[in-house]
Amino acid sequence: MDEHERMVIAARQVDARIGFYIHFVVFILVCTGLAVVNWLVTPEIRWVQWPFLGWGIGVIGHALCAFGSGPNFMSQWRLRKIRELTHPETRGSETSGGASAAKTIGILLLGALIGCAAGGGYMYTVLADARANALSLEASRDALEKSFKEQEARLTQLSREKSALEGTIKETKDRLGQLESSKQSAEQAFQKAKDELAHAQSAREAAERALAEAKKASQ
Repeated sequence: MDEHERMVIAARQVDARIGFYIHFVVFILVCTGLAVVNWLVTPEIRWVQWPFLGWGIGVIGHALCAFGSGPNFMSQWRLRKIRELTHPETRGSETSGGASAAKTIGILLLGALIGCAAGGGYMYTVLADARANALSLEASRDALEKSFKEQEARLTQLSREKSALEGTIKETKDRLGQLESSKQSAEQAFQKAKDELAHAQSAREAAERALAEAKKASQ
């Protein structure tokens, strides 16, 4: 490897590290914002750890590419291919570089799989929370339906009691009317009996006077 190639590799490695620094700063800022949103908007559900974990794995993979045992594997691959095309006799000596690139690719793939697993865990948590909320809403709906049926049955019972009470009041009014009629009839009979008694008293007095006059006349 000549001086020019070393300069190119070093320059690309510096660019890769600058890209990592930018990526890391963006990662910190965005995750901080997500944490604030989670704390202010949905404090009852903690979900910020899942994007933090998934993206954090990507940041670790980026760091391995930028600060690993060698420079950016893409730059190594490009330089290796250029050397293979310009110097075919050096192709066999690049086997170790290919193994290093394969190792880096494997690490990135592992990070991607772990990130997918983290995203799946986050989706599972969201779905579990949604299912729990649905079950809670369904239980509340059943409780409301039960309460509505109980209130409806109570209203029906009160309506029946009202009808029975109205019937009792009507019967009582009818009986009061009958008692009033009986009272008036009794008063009329009493007045008639009183009149008859007064007439009989008058007849008795007249008979007594007639008897007294008859006695006087006989003497």
